[in-house]
Amino acid sequence: MLEQINKTDAPLYIDVTCYACQKSVALSNSEKIGGRDMCSRCATEFHGDMNEIYGLPAAYKLLCVGCNKTPQEISEYVEAAEQDGFDSADAYVRSEEGTLNTRNGHFLCTECYVNAGCPSSPQGWVAP
Repeated sequence: MLEQINKTDAPLYIDVTCYACQKSVALSNSEKIGGRDMCSRCATEFHGDMNEIYGLPAAYKLLCVGCNKTPQEISEYVEAAEQDGFDSADAYVRSEEGTLNTRNGHFLCTECYVNAGCPSSPQGWVAP
């Protein structure tokens, strides 16, 4: 018999409903704006730029700390940005990348995340 994990012990999997689009998203992929939960995409549209949310300068350089590449140099992000209608690979990473450290712009691309052993934590793992 499988033991059920208490949702308070696994906040990555707690679903919240986006106030704007009404989609169910993981808690780790949501933002609290004015006391309301919003998915990353709606939060981006609401604020116009994720840099404003996190107080990052506009020229902040996003960097995968595993391979030292920017989002524009990683085909995974370039293709996903085009497919999902983002203006750039940077915009895609700011909105959708779960390992993004919003204090310094560091993240791990999928290949580096897997090579690092798929790190996780109850609060949501971000790159150092």
